[in-house]
Amino acid sequence: MRQSISEVFDLKPPHLKCLHDLDMHVALEHTTNGVLDGNIQVICGGSYKLSNISADCYHFGRPAPIGQMSMPRYGSASTVINDGSTLWVTGGADAYMTR
Repeated sequence: MRQSISEVFDLKPPHLKCLHDLDMHVALEHTTNGVLDGNIQVICGGSYKLSNISADCYHFGRPAPIGQMSMPRYGSASTVINDGSTLWVTGGADAYMTR
């Protein structure tokens, strides 16, 4: 059974712990993400069973998208730039695996 529950982990020593479970309201895989402005986790793209490819971006834990990328993609990579205010997403594949 596919679930839409995500977990946030604190990887800093001395404690490796799960901070909380959040229901993302969507069951996506192969997403990319980053933390903006030090505390806003943004999750973009992804797919559901590689058939429904998403361009949506979500603020972690909120049900409605906060924006869209220029094209749907999954398996992309991202990094935070501009002093933590921008998530730069690059690469990935669309429904036809052309990117």
